[in-house]
Amino acid sequence: MVPSAGPPPSVPKVGLEIVDADGRGVRIINVRSDAAAYAAGLRIGDIIVQFNGMTVVDKKSFVSALGQCKPFAVVTVLYIPLGQGDVVGANMRLGPV
Repeated sequence: MVPSAGPPPSVPKVGLEIVDADGRGVRIINVRSDAAAYAAGLRIGDIIVQFNGMTVVDKKSFVSALGQCKPFAVVTVLYIPLGQGDVVGANMRLGPV
């Protein structure tokens, strides 16, 4: 459940559906409750601004950052929680491809 366009087949799963957030990152519009992203604290409305050390400005940059990760890797995600202005960090273990 990554972007609507769908990730390449070798991209690890994170359990998110996202949309562009006007050049500020990607906004989460759906997160599976059984997914790594949910366990890491990501929720609907949060905006991801960095993934595994790479700046995220849109869906393309998010998929690119995700595509450089191996399945089951632990990555750091920086995001802005819905309704807040401060960036929060979380670690998450990616799923399989």
